[in-house]
Amino acid sequence: MTGAPLAGLRVLTVSQFGAGPFGTQLLADLGAEIIKVEDPHVGGDSARPIGPYTAENDSLYFQSFNRGKKSITLDLKHPEGRAVLRDLARVSHAVYNNLRGDLPEQLGVTYAALKDVNPALVCCSLSGFGRTGPRAAEPAFDYLIQGYAGWMSVTGEPDGPPVKAGVSVVDFAGGYASMAALLAGLWDASRTGVGRDLE
Repeated sequence: MTGAPLAGLRVLTVSQFGAGPFGTQLLADLGAEIIKVEDPHVGGDSARPIGPYTAENDSLYFQSFNRGKKSITLDLKHPEGRAVLRDLARVSHAVYNNLRGDLPEQLGVTYAALKDVNPALVCCSLSGFGRTGPRAAEPAFDYLIQGYAGWMSVTGEPDGPPVKAGVSVVDFAGGYASMAALLAGLWDASRTGVGRDLE
């Protein structure tokens, strides 16, 4: 997108389903080049099989969060896949993920793992329970975090059971917050030449 505010910005994303793809979709909408790294072990992105579908049998859910992105399939559990990721990180501005627990470290998508190829790289991790702590290894989905946060206690009927909000408020809020953090980190790196991890 020529003339867009983020034209020229390249972001690698290792994210799937809702919050992560939404955060990077916002960046793509502003003109950033987003390269989505998909896992061959799960068919690319776990949102790909979710209906409804287009006439070409593509998931509308997947398309709505990934429009305008480029995509590459890499097995980051193998050295060859990580080597390709490192080559891409060398010519990118940021790496974004929504992996749980210590998976960012295991798959080499942290600043510590990539700063030798690009000292100004900004690495952003979005997860439901953080990268450390007692629940870090657990998956987190929008409705689960709505429950933990108490959101479900203020929706639904007064005498009824807790009810999930009609939209994925946690995914959308997390995507927006991570996008803002990433842009702040990129601004700082543009001034200092030094990147960082963001969570």
